[in-house]
Amino acid sequence: MSEEVLEMEIKLKEIKQQIANVITAIENGLYHEFFKTRMTDLEQEKQSLEISIQQLSIRNTAVEVTEEKLRNMFKMFKQFVTEKTSQNARSLSTATSIKSSFIKTTLK
Repeated sequence: MSEEVLEMEIKLKEIKQQIANVITAIENGLYHEFFKTRMTDLEQEKQSLEISIQQLSIRNTAVEVTEEKLRNMFKMFKQFVTEKTSQNARSLSTATSIKSSFIKTTLK
């Protein structure tokens, strides 16, 4: 996990604590219009941080492409194509044999 993500998670934890503190104050009978504004701001900041953390996490999981990985992928692709070509050739050969047998049988 990147340092940037860790910093964001720490900030997110702080924001969640601030939200909990506002809720506790309201539950204890303290209410001021400021709380409503503050909660809205905190919720927006929380949502923004959660999205940023997800985006960074996705970006950080990107696969590193190396020459060795590319060579292995091409090798696997070559094997796949060879197998499919071989299977198609056998199928074509079988179909040709069946057709030849059918023609010989019907011409007799």
